[in-house]
Parts: sequence; C-alpha cells; structure tokens
Amino acid sequence: MRKSVLLAAPAASFAKDKDAAKPAADKAGAKAAATPGATPEDIQRGVIIVRSFSGALNSNKVTKEQKGAIIACLYNNPVRRLSVATGEVIAKNDKLDGKNPAHVYGVAAAICKVPRNAPDAAGGDGGR
Repeated sequence: MRKSVLLAAPAASFAKDKDAAKPAADKAGAKAAATPGATPEDIQRGVIIVRSFSGALNSNKVTKEQKGAIIACLYNNPVRRLSVATGEVIAKNDKLDGKNPAHVYGVAAAICKVPRNAPDAAGGDGGR
C-alpha cells in the first residue's frame, strides 16, 4: 500500500519543491558572498597557500621546525582565516603582489610564525 502512495505522488509537487528551493539558494549565495573569505580573490589566495604549504612540507630544504610550524598553523586555523589575514597584509603593503605565489607564501608563513632559515646555532655541519 505504501509503495502505491509514493509512486502516485504528482510530478508537479517535485517541480514546486525545486522552485521553492531556488530563492533559498539565492539567499545562501548572498550570505556566502558577504562572508569574509568567500570572494574569488580570497579563494584563489587560499589555493595558493595550500599549494605552497604542501610544497614546503614535501621539500627537503625545509627544516623540521618549519614543517611543524606549518602543520600547527594549518591545524589550528582554517585556510579561509589565513587567506583573509594574508590579503589584509598584502593590501596594506604596496610592494607585495597578491597574485605572486612567493609573496603570498611569505606573508602566510609570517602570519603562521614559521621560523626563517637560519644557520644552526649549535655549530652544525654548515647546512650540507
């Protein structure tokens, strides 16, 4: 008996449900656009941050301390927050280009307090 009720549901009700969902989707889109980090520039900057941090984590030239700082930063902060903060710093500095991956990585790494490459204080093997 139950199957016949489900199969007998008019197709017009499904079409009505689709039309009712469209304004809700439009409202959600407007809300997303007003959310910080939802602009195309912020999203693209977030992609650059994730790619550059991923490359740094896979690099042999990055120290364990730097990798640890990157992992901790990504674990504790959403990429959206990093992207917005990076964009704010780049907007305040005329020398930085928001489309240059090196600039975006440098600012994001500074925000995450990733230590810079420094000679070994314990007098190691000179970086070999």
